[in-house]
Amino acid sequence: MQSLRCDIELAKVRERPAPWAGLHVCTVSLRVLDQTSSSRNMYTAPVSVMMNCPPADTAPADHCVVVGFYAAAVRIVY
Repeated sequence: MQSLRCDIELAKVRERPAPWAGLHVCTVSLRVLDQTSSSRNMYTAPVSVMMNCPPADTAPADHCVVVGFYAAAVRIVY
């Protein structure tokens, strides 16, 4: 993982807040190494990760769970 930005740091989340308390959206920038026998390429890939945490009614009482992720050049937040 190269960087992590969550909730109010993300413009899309500021525009469209989470529909319930405890739902968090983060953008994780992953550094990816694509290596074959003849080449080696390194790039960064952004991934949107959605976490459901307390106090959400559907979250476990003591931890968060991943409820979805999306990894594409044009990402959908919710």
